[in-house]
Amino acid sequence: MKKSSSFHSLNADEKLNFFEKRLWELLNLLNNNYFPYRFNGFHLKKFTPEISESDRLKIPDKASPSRFLSDLFWMKLNWNVIRSELGEIHVLDSGAGSGKYGIKINEFSNGISSYTGLDLAHDKTWQSLMESHAFITMKQHHSDEILSVIPEKTNLFMSQSAIEHFKYDLLYFRQIRQFIEQKKAPIIQVHIFPSAACLNLYGLHGVRQYTPRTVSSIAGLFDGTEHISALYNLGGRNCNELHDRYIAEPIATSKGTVDYRDTKTDEYKKLLVEAIRKDMDEALHNPAPAPSFYALVIQSYFKQSVI
Repeated sequence: MKKSSSFHSLNADEKLNFFEKRLWELLNLLNNNYFPYRFNGFHLKKFTPEISESDRLKIPDKASPSRFLSDLFWMKLNWNVIRSELGEIHVLDSGAGSGKYGIKINEFSNGISSYTGLDLAHDKTWQSLMESHAFITMKQHHSDEILSVIPEKTNLFMSQSAIEHFKYDLLYFRQIRQFIEQKKAPIIQVHIFPSAACLNLYGLHGVRQYTPRTVSSIAGLFDGTEHISALYNLGGRNCNELHDRYIAEPIATSKGTVDYRDTKTDEYKKLLVEAIRKDMDEALHNPAPAPSFYALVIQSYFKQSVI
């Protein structure tokens, strides 16, 4: 039984020696280029919403292209249909970090009933976060063993830039499937993660990047008429070029002392929205754009599709 969607389980977040770093890069390069556009088990979708000024103001000025697109995706989810499907929304966020997405999801959805954030590393801000937001609970726990800690009322599983850090991502999703099969009730999953382009943009980061082929191994766990899955392309070459020019290159050249988001903030904000809009325009005519990130939505035991 495969535990990982990738060829390896080397984690660049750990201390790798020189040889292991080069091996990590090579294995990810192979994993990303091995039949990357072969896929099954999900619908491939484009993400091309309108971006209003109020939308832009809800996202931090210095957000990277992938972070801006991720927040925009959470914002533009059809929360009315989600609420109609689920009733009270109870969120489980894996790889939650500081738990800030509990606040964001509560805002974007116009109110959730509970948010449980899980992360391998304890964050010192958790206590104050839970004290100031009664609906938030934070727990230190490993992604390999989440089944025993999933709250009974959970009906929305989410992850933001997290599953690429899980050595055994398929093991994580099998536990979610087991929970869903036990409940046999409407449950939605939303997972946002890096594409193959991020190997060059982010370098040594996590275990892997994803392609439609590797996402198929996840979506394939949720087959049958009671499930439906969709993979959304977020961004494209214009966002990737902007990230490289304003973030990756200056940071690499200056050895981490220069980031144009800090020194050219207004210019960067303007160019970022322009790049996102250009990618959305290109996506309307290009069936397979090179995305910056992916969003996977899986809906189980549904009455009305949110996809």
